[in-house]
Amino acid sequence: MTSKTISEYAMRSRAVRSSSDHERRGDVLSNKDVMIIERKVKADDTLNKIAIQYSVNVSDIKRANNLVKDQDFVALTVVKIPVSRLRYALGAGSSSSDDEHIIDFDPRASLLSAEKRDPSVEEIFTKTDTAIAQVRETLPEDGVPGTFHFVDASPPDTVCSIWGILIGVVVIFMVIPLLLTIYEENENDDQK
Repeated sequence: MTSKTISEYAMRSRAVRSSSDHERRGDVLSNKDVMIIERKVKADDTLNKIAIQYSVNVSDIKRANNLVKDQDFVALTVVKIPVSRLRYALGAGSSSSDDEHIIDFDPRASLLSAEKRDPSVEEIFTKTDTAIAQVRETLPEDGVPGTFHFVDASPPDTVCSIWGILIGVVVIFMVIPLLLTIYEENENDDQK
């Protein structure tokens, strides 16, 4: 009797990071340790200059400010810089604090506060119904020509019917070749 060893393999998800991944990426900040510093953008500031000044990655600054390209930085008046609490407490950032504003960043903050949220779905429906009613009231009742039209679902008007097409096909593919064949046979008989 032979014994078989059964091996089971479990697939690892890409979303879940192992401890070795965290060790390799030791400079990446966890969400609990991040605080956002708002800084006014000066005329000579660039993304790289601010990243070096605050010792953060350019990609982190882009992510915090929703920047897609480096050119989008020019349009900002205030830049948000994600800095770890420890680094900020040690004073590793900029020494001029007159143009900085600190925001505590909690990634678990709710997207909608309780005051801004509608308490029921019925209220949303009533607001939508009133908005639609207001739009309908502003539309003209008599129907100004050329403003809009309904699509006519009738079939297109054609000059030939299906029977005309069928007769044409029979004549072209059956009658004419038959007449040509008869004509050629008569010519061959006349030449003999």
